[in-house]
Amino acid sequence: MGLWSDIRALSKAEFEAEVDKCRIELDAAAGRIAPRRLTRKRAGPADDKPATRISFLLKEKLGLSEDEAIRKLSASLRQQGVGPEKIPQGGGDLRAWLDELLDRVSGSVVMGAAHKIENR
Repeated sequence: MGLWSDIRALSKAEFEAEVDKCRIELDAAAGRIAPRRLTRKRAGPADDKPATRISFLLKEKLGLSEDEAIRKLSASLRQQGVGPEKIPQGGGDLRAWLDELLDRVSGSVVMGAAHKIENR
């Protein structure tokens, strides 16, 4: 009877936290590796490289496909006055395309063009 009254006093979140602690302790006592806890998907880009940040903005934040991202970013760069000879031909992998683009055009210019797409 005492255990039931103790459990009833807990909220669902508190009860689940206690059950998780018990599982971890049992796994440790049995010599098993405790299961990894589920974590939220990373809220930002994987690293601070310009191509990664720009790709994250276009694909994850704006939900564009790779082809759509290349097409829209190319158009935005042309509107900003970047010559067509500096913009690589589209198609294929966005990350590789961005790496090639960033060899020819400043990262700040490319990020600015990406933000213009975001603000439209």
